[in-house]
Amino acid sequence: MCGIAVGCGDGWNRRQLEDMVAIQNHRGPDDSGLYIDERHHIGFGHSRLSIIDLSSAGHQPMNSADGSCWIVLNGEIYNYLELRSELRSYPFKSQTDTEVILAAYQRWGRRAKSYAATRDRLAVGTAAAATLGIVALSWASHLYRTVRL
Repeated sequence: MCGIAVGCGDGWNRRQLEDMVAIQNHRGPDDSGLYIDERHHIGFGHSRLSIIDLSSAGHQPMNSADGSCWIVLNGEIYNYLELRSELRSYPFKSQTDTEVILAAYQRWGRRAKSYAATRDRLAVGTAAAATLGIVALSWASHLYRTVRL
């Protein structure tokens, strides 16, 4: 399974986020990445274990087609193919379940949780929001205010 890291608020820096990702390399040795929004004091880190889409198109953190949302995912969306077919108007760039969650979030907002069968951890944000959930989808809709569905 992949490794994810999130820095949120004041008191963290890029090096710390890089270190969190590096220490989880054994969880995701295929790729790693960072997304940092310094203006909003938020950062996502990811160590990728490529399973569904082995190409670089599955790189995380992943942003939505319009750039308004970012996601890191550790887990599997079991019904992502069915969701993808419902979201066929979205301009997909990958074959990943991760991008399907981004598309679902943009189309249905937090109601997307009721459509997705998931496991493990997810962090998804709009501009500057992040949260972690265990065995559930969790969304953050505003910095420092977490909404768990």
